[in-house]
Amino acid sequence: MAATNVKAVRAIVIKRAYAGRHSPIISTATGGAVNSVIDSAYAIPGATTDHFGYKILKIATDAGGAGAAPEGEVRYISEGGYTVASGTFTPSVNFTAAVASGDTYEVHEIHPDEIDNIIKAKVRNLYTPTFFPMSIEIFQNDANDMEPSSIATDYATTGGAALATESTIVHNGAQSLKATCNVALEYFSLATVIGVNAGQQLYAGASCYVTSGDDAIFRAWDTTNGASIDSATSDEPSWMDLVIPVNVPSGCEQLDLRGIGVGSNDVTYWDDIQVWRQGTGVYPLPSWITRKDQVVDVRAFRLGTGGPSNDLDYRANEERSYSLQWGFEREDLRADKPLHIWVEGCGQDRPYIIARRALSEPTSDTSSIFFDPEIIAEGVLSEVYEMLAGRSTGDEKARLQREARESLRKWRNTLDELLPTVERSTPGRVWV
Repeated sequence: MAATNVKAVRAIVIKRAYAGRHSPIISTATGGAVNSVIDSAYAIPGATTDHFGYKILKIATDAGGAGAAPEGEVRYISEGGYTVASGTFTPSVNFTAAVASGDTYEVHEIHPDEIDNIIKAKVRNLYTPTFFPMSIEIFQNDANDMEPSSIATDYATTGGAALATESTIVHNGAQSLKATCNVALEYFSLATVIGVNAGQQLYAGASCYVTSGDDAIFRAWDTTNGASIDSATSDEPSWMDLVIPVNVPSGCEQLDLRGIGVGSNDVTYWDDIQVWRQGTGVYPLPSWITRKDQVVDVRAFRLGTGGPSNDLDYRANEERSYSLQWGFEREDLRADKPLHIWVEGCGQDRPYIIARRALSEPTSDTSSIFFDPEIIAEGVLSEVYEMLAGRSTGDEKARLQREARESLRKWRNTLDELLPTVERSTPGRVWV
């Protein structure tokens, strides 16, 4: 699903909520000053100077693109503050910087901050299906799936590789980790190594995509003895599953994982790094899973055919996944990761948790929201229509109340689809 943002949702709300009350305006200034917004496109014939009296102006975007003032500033329009001939709005209080040609602006009846707060509340209560690589160790900031905004610092860069987020070349979710070498064999590794026991039988896996002509190595590293346990390689400009059988050596107490670029200036992309047991065991869930009903299923993804290098690399997405037997093992709400599950062994097939994850609350007008903006707008409008109805009488009040009920119905239907009651027939779930 393509990303949207607060500004895009607010635009939908404005156009629908204010229709028939005053001309819903989301437009671009043709000029202005600290005490005016000029838009010749909205020189409304027949309007009076009081047409927009006490409505609210928001400068949505600064034309310079740097987020400079007056972007984001909100002012009430003065009584008699609309000049019909030129399409000029006069704020009751000056902006901190001059409005310029190309700045975008909005005209509201309800303070835009109130609308934004409703948008944020709706977003943080949306739980959408999410894949997460099951692992005996949940990495810093739940970074196994490469989704945190802090991902470039959630992995250790002591191996020299330069790290960045990548939103175009992605295996699962919204982003991957891009690693760029400055010299040959630079790598990134785990911020905190994994405690293991000698003789333990594990698998380590990662998804990897390599820029054409470059090479990658995924390595399980014995930190205690300072030696490689085993490695998988790929030179494919497509997503490959790199899966290593890890037989923990004698004396090894700590395991590290490394994503390595072979040549100088090699660029590699990484997603879904994990370590799992060869047999049945108990696993922590990521910190964002705080309720049992968020977990939908645990599934194993079969490895595809071997890649051209035939060196523990497998073509992704060739086989259908299957449900594993699983159940909740323990719960402790004091913990950072409050829930643990037990899962049957799946061998070398990569195990994933399927769970419903709350969307991140947007912190600005342009924060990405990975959800349908029209649906979010329905939830927001269910409240905005009620607010407008409270300021109205007669037929207009009744109309707005009907609109509020219809938007609420659509919003609730969407939530019912996203958060169905967990039935006892959930695939793979063992109820205890």
